[in-house]
Amino acid sequence: MTTTTDDLRLAADFPPATYDDWRKLVDGVLKGAPFEKLVGKTYDGLEIEPIYPHAKGASPIPGRAAATPWQTMQRIDHPDAAKANAQALHELENGASGLELEFAGGPGARGFGIADATPEKLKRVFDGVLFDAGIAIALNPVLGRENAGVNLAGLIEARGVDPAKVDIRFNYQALSTMAVRGSTAVAWPEMEKPFAKMIGELMSRGFKGPFALADGRPIHDAIRTGSGFFQHGTTYHGHAAACAGALAVQRRLHEEGVLGRVKPMGELLEKGVRERFARHPNVGDIRGRGLFWALELVRDRQTQAPFDPALRLHARVKAEALKEGLLCYPMGGTIDGRQGDHVLLAPPFIIEAGQIEELLHRLDAALERALRTS
Repeated sequence: MTTTTDDLRLAADFPPATYDDWRKLVDGVLKGAPFEKLVGKTYDGLEIEPIYPHAKGASPIPGRAAATPWQTMQRIDHPDAAKANAQALHELENGASGLELEFAGGPGARGFGIADATPEKLKRVFDGVLFDAGIAIALNPVLGRENAGVNLAGLIEARGVDPAKVDIRFNYQALSTMAVRGSTAVAWPEMEKPFAKMIGELMSRGFKGPFALADGRPIHDAIRTGSGFFQHGTTYHGHAAACAGALAVQRRLHEEGVLGRVKPMGELLEKGVRERFARHPNVGDIRGRGLFWALELVRDRQTQAPFDPALRLHARVKAEALKEGLLCYPMGGTIDGRQGDHVLLAPPFIIEAGQIEELLHRLDAALERALRTS
């Protein structure tokens, strides 16, 4: 049995290096100078290390199984079916492991594309191509024209090939097609059910998919051939993108009942914050609602006198909280733009009861260390 290193011998020339290995090399270059000399800081006091140890539990996200070959997909987009077929056979004979078909008028056609996707044209394009020979087929059907996916499925079945043994990506691009054309014959709600029914029928016939694709090329091309950048740099330019994102979030919150969690979890957070910090000598006030709470930090609880702004207490709290693994929102200038420090807590709507207790414990520890050095 071989290993990845046996199959890819070049990897053996690069043995794994640990943090200690790198540290020895760095210390050798420093020649006695302190390692801390290389540690930088952000404007709000966060340390930036020159070397970091490997994160616990981290692992690579491979695009394919170890030591398996790359998949080489060749674009086939000649308008003439016979010439497209000749191109496909030539590419498969010379190393391509898959074919990606573009049809005229599609989101990624870019002025080219097979003229149409009738059963006769597809039969000509795939003449001599063995569907069950381990190759991949990626279609890019054009909505409103001949149904390339359904027609190709019929061709595969007519040849007696088991659909389950075919690597075919149907790639129906409903939204991308709408983006390219700027409009549709009917609204998406009217297309939704027939679209889902078509995919369901393909699945019932044994095809594995994937069946639908969200293709970002139309957006990329619109920017590339237009201004060259996404016009959203000012207040008004960003409204369309911001509103679309906000609407999507609101729909998820409504449909999944997430807002129903805010009241009970908010009451639990308020109870925990007040129990833990209401009598803290450096907490001048606690206020908030739901899952949004704030603690005002003061030097003297009786007089409500703030800390000296030069101490940058809020920055220290942020740094210590990050060491605890807690993301919160400490800020300065609460009183007059210069004096005053506070900490905002705004956990996500999906927070659990146990995580609220953990949040408060970590904040308590961060405050204790930050105040100790102030």
